[in-house]
Amino acid sequence: NNQLLDCLYDTNKVVKEGDVYKIIYTDKPFKLQMPKNYDEKKALEAFSYRFNENFNSVVRVQSDKQEYKNLSTFDTKTKIYTPKFSITYTEQQLKIRNEINGLVKKWAAENISKDMTNRQKAEKIFNYIIDNSENSLEDVVAPDGTSFFKGDIAATLMLSKGNCASKTKTFSALGKANNLIVYSEMGVINGGQHAWSLLNDNGKIYAIDATFGINNRNNRYKYFYRTQEEFQSMGYKKR
Repeated sequence: NNQLLDCLYDTNKVVKEGDVYKIIYTDKPFKLQMPKNYDEKKALEAFSYRFNENFNSVVRVQSDKQEYKNLSTFDTKTKIYTPKFSITYTEQQLKIRNEINGLVKKWAAENISKDMTNRQKAEKIFNYIIDNSENSLEDVVAPDGTSFFKGDIAATLMLSKGNCASKTKTFSALGKANNLIVYSEMGVINGGQHAWSLLNDNGKIYAIDATFGINNRNNRYKYFYRTQEEFQSMGYKKR
């Protein structure tokens, strides 16, 4: 459901609760349209999962160690979906989250100009990830001993490693900081689970895979700004 591509988040203030900090993320309610004769319950579950993937791509740090609650509501009569999520952070996680946000804003200010097209912005981000990180299937440890899950944005953005999920989260964070409508796609290729990015450029959807771009740096553009049909012909299958 491409309505997802139009969802952007606003962050409420940080609230301290005991030893943790809670942040509530919300967005404006919108009508969720579904195809006729489609199982509404399954469609809503699939949509919520995709929505969460998009949400997680920016705001979660060390996600396997955080309390995450989906507080979203769906009115079955009006078909209105109201996004609302709650995430708790330890003091260290909040510090890392703020550091990541700072890195994202700094990179955007230094590398993106207002006269760039969406494609040019995406290309800049794509090449930055490929030229400044490697793929890693193992969790990574920072010099101070902090351990990061291989799929966290910090693995790529802070430590230049991470797996496909980390690459897509980094692409999403940098993209959204530059007013691109992007999110992570989940699926399989060559029999294995994989994640890549989708960009909505003026209503048209393009697939981008920085992970495979790293594996094939000399032929990286094979994985940039391609139609979903082209990706499917290359073996990509959505979940």
